[in-house]
Amino acid sequence: MSRPELVVHREKTSGLVRVGGVLTTSAARTAIDLARNYNRLDALALLDRCLQRGLDKRVLYDELDRQTGKRGYRQASELLGYADVRAESPMESRTRMRCIHAGLPMPTPQVVVWCGGVARRLDLGWEEWLIGLDFESAQFHSGADAATRDNPRHNALVLAGWQMYYATAGSVYRNPEQFIGPIRAAIELARRRSSA
Repeated sequence: MSRPELVVHREKTSGLVRVGGVLTTSAARTAIDLARNYNRLDALALLDRCLQRGLDKRVLYDELDRQTGKRGYRQASELLGYADVRAESPMESRTRMRCIHAGLPMPTPQVVVWCGGVARRLDLGWEEWLIGLDFESAQFHSGADAATRDNPRHNALVLAGWQMYYATAGSVYRNPEQFIGPIRAAIELARRRSSA
């Protein structure tokens, strides 16, 4: 039976494994297949998550080599180079992808900043210029205690010399320039000051 919403692809599949009695592709094969075919935001989030779950990057590169020439290979190869075990959430990964796509210098995930003897972690940071970017999720940054918790943290980072910027799901998905533009301007200003 043919259905217009169903597209059938045929290819030789190797490296099948049994999981719970079901024959399936390996974790590495599945990850690279998805990284070739997902949109870039989701593909990087997936690859970061694979590394967090213990999948070795070398195993992913080996699988990528087996898929040379397939549609989406170039995307998977580029994104695997960006994949980082330090990313703590899919939205942090997507935020990082927006920064990379915008041509900003590569941000470092999970930067630790010491403020008065207390370690504060930033989702992303450009340590050379003391610029930080946090993803603000409704889950962790809303409610009655949010301001009580978040404002002192922000103030401590500013006192330590950091410029802080924030992204939300709306800005990541629909308008990344809301956080990219100010960060780009801050980096350009910092570069001008350091060369003066």
